[in-house]
Amino acid sequence: MVDFSDDGLKRHNPIGLLTNLKSRMDSDAFLRIEVPNDFSAFQNLLTNLNCTKETWISPPEHLNYFNSCGFKSLLESQGFHLLSLQADFPIEQFLINEHSNYWKDRTLGKGAHLARVLVTNYMADQNLDRMIDYREAAADLEFGRLLTAYVRIAN
Repeated sequence: MVDFSDDGLKRHNPIGLLTNLKSRMDSDAFLRIEVPNDFSAFQNLLTNLNCTKETWISPPEHLNYFNSCGFKSLLESQGFHLLSLQADFPIEQFLINEHSNYWKDRTLGKGAHLARVLVTNYMADQNLDRMIDYREAAADLEFGRLLTAYVRIAN
């Protein structure tokens, strides 16, 4: 594991961070990167249906926004070969139902989170390989709150 706390890398410069990471990687190294899945097709649907607003826009905590397509493009443009792109549990599906919309009723947030934990643990216990297949399909469908990429340096 590489510690970048003293490198002066700013979180608002993903290209600089990826360049620095790549320069420290051996040719047989793998890198796991996780980012929020923002401005996804599903989030666009939710905002169009007035289930939520663009609550994921939250500077200064979040200054860069990625959906599946943009994240893949960024990684490939920086010389990485994408081995797997996965989306986690689609917690935002709760926003469709007025009885589980944790954006409109903040008291429902903990229940949504606990459902995410339970379902994620269930799938991992059932069959990890199939869970990975499911998560890759979810990334393709832009259906999940976080994106996780597994990459290596492109040849």
